Amino acid sequence: MRLFILLALILGAFTPLSGCDDDTTETVGKRIASPDGRVEVVRVDRESGATVSDSVFVYVVPTGTKMSDFGTPSIRVHNYRDIQMKWKSNRNLDVIYAEAEVLEFNKTWSSPFVDSNRYEVTITLQKKP
Repeated sequence: MRLFILLALILGAFTPLSGCDDDTTETVGKRIASPDGRVEVVRVDRESGATVSDSVFVYVVPTGTKMSDFGTPSIRVHNYRDIQMKWKSNRNLDVIYAEAEVLEFNKTWSSPFVDSNRYEVTITLQKKP
């Protein structure tokens, strides 16, 4: 019985943390197809409520992929201003920002659904001068 009460107290202490996501909304902000149309860069804006700063997630996905199937973001930032995405060529993507705290950045992307991982996109992340 004491073990049950101790476990309940421990789990109860973490319950408020799990409620932080209740106010989170994710919106697909922009989708831009690569020049050859095989993949897209997708910006997802995450608004997290008053206590957590908003974030931007940048995904590279096969064209037409649903948001629920995006997988891991190529770039994740918060405390951002003026983020732009621009294809330089079929497999070269520039993401340019005026201001951002970069939390995650993967320089390359490939997928088993596009040429069995042989279609590789190189991503460049640059701060505006």
